[in-house]
Amino acid sequence: MIFQSKRTFLLVSATLALVISIIACNLPGRQTPTATEPIPVSSQAVEDLATQIAGAAATAVSGGPIVLEMTEQQLTSAAALELQSQGETRVQDIEVRLREGQIIITGRANQDGFSLPFSATLRLTANAQGLPQTEIVEAKIGPLPLPESMTEELTSRFNQMVLAEISSNGSNVFIDSITIADGKITIVAHTR
Repeated sequence: MIFQSKRTFLLVSATLALVISIIACNLPGRQTPTATEPIPVSSQAVEDLATQIAGAAATAVSGGPIVLEMTEQQLTSAAALELQSQGETRVQDIEVRLREGQIIITGRANQDGFSLPFSATLRLTANAQGLPQTEIVEAKIGPLPLPESMTEELTSRFNQMVLAEISSNGSNVFIDSITIADGKITIVAHTR
C-alpha cells in the first residue's frame, strides 16, 4: 500500500523532525516562508487521515486507481500527536506546510535549555520504479544551515527508512505521481 498504516507515515514524519531538531547546524539558501496563522492540531484530522489511508488501501486491494489527498492540518496533526504520544519534548510547535511542490516542516527544537526554531524543506517525488523519493532541499536550526553533506546524508537515511518500511509491508503499489500545491499533497497510484 502507499503507507500500510498511518503509523508508517507518522513514524517517517516524526523521525525526520527529530533528526533535524537534534542537529545544531544548517544549509544556506532561501528563507523558509513564515506562516501567518498556526495550523490547528486535532485528533479528528488524524482520524480523517487514517480513514483516507484505509480507503486507499481498500481500493488498492480491489485493483482500482488510488488517489490519496492529504492536507496540512492532517499531516501537522499526525506529526504533533505522534511526538506527543512518544513523550517527545525536544520538538514542539511542529507544522507541516505544503507549498509549490515542497513540504516545509517547521517547529522549535529544545535541547540543553535552549529553544531554537528549525525548518526543513523537502521535495517528494515518485521515482521510475514507482517508489517515493525524498530530497532535503534545505534544513536549518536557528540561524545556521546544515552543511550540504549532512542534508545529503539525511536524505539518504530518510529514503532508506521509507523504502525499508514499504518493503517490510510487502507493498505492491506503483506511485504514478505526487503533487504538492495549495496546502495539499495528492498521491496517485495503482497496483502492480
